[in-house]
Amino acid sequence: MALASGLAGAGTGMSQPPVYHPDYSQAIYQPPPRVYTPPFATTGTVDTHIDGEFNGWTGNTVWTMDNGQVWQQSQYSYHYHYAYRPRVIIFQSNYKWLMHVDGVNEQVQVERIK
Repeated sequence: MALASGLAGAGTGMSQPPVYHPDYSQAIYQPPPRVYTPPFATTGTVDTHIDGEFNGWTGNTVWTMDNGQVWQQSQYSYHYHYAYRPRVIIFQSNYKWLMHVDGVNEQVQVERIK
């Protein structure tokens, strides 16, 4: 009976043993996996208008929308097109956000910054 009470971990409340790396004699701490959440998470499709003039995009262009959201170009490309308060549709495609502007045949990759 005396041996049973002296077993390692008996009654200590340890739920899982430490993980040992095969090349090391000490345990390696493994934090729980983290899920990245962008600071301004957006779901679904955004259908709004640009607040004011639109002159296309030049590499890191920032647009403020009528709904208060602010989006920035996240991949370099250049396209000129002038419009006043054009309708925009922002949608997710393959883990990236694309913005379509009425009257423009191209789409630009964007990210929400506010």
